[in-house]
Amino acid sequence: LVLVPRHPQRFDDVAREIEARGLSYRRRSTLGYEVPPDVQVVLGDSMGEMPMYYSVADLAFMGGSWLPHGGQNLIEACAYGCPVWLGPHAFNFTKAVDDAVAAGAAKVWQSLPPAVDALMNLEWPKEHTQKATFAYARQHRGAVLRTFEILREILQ
Repeated sequence: LVLVPRHPQRFDDVAREIEARGLSYRRRSTLGYEVPPDVQVVLGDSMGEMPMYYSVADLAFMGGSWLPHGGQNLIEACAYGCPVWLGPHAFNFTKAVDDAVAAGAAKVWQSLPPAVDALMNLEWPKEHTQKATFAYARQHRGAVLRTFEILREILQ
């Protein structure tokens, strides 16, 4: 399991939570690129490495979507072919979530227990979902170019 808090000020709090549960962990900043076999959790406490995490992950479980704060952006995970599971609170990204779900790149859960059960039982078609995720991301590339085209039309 790799846990990556969204905000750096949460790194120490999350480390304490992992320790309180008796799990063996290491901070990413102390690891290099190999995880010892006795490590159960890697705490992502270094900046700029989300692409690396997404590119090797089987699934991104967007923790911020389980609390009524609006969710987190799933597009970056999808761009790296990482399927995304979200909770019921992704209202800041409604269009992106709806499109990703329709494309088979994401799944929204209304409660945590069924999501955890499915996760623990590996009940998702990983290969199909990863292909769908790459396809979804490809459909949404080129936003900067489209924006400049619109600006050019307005300015002319």
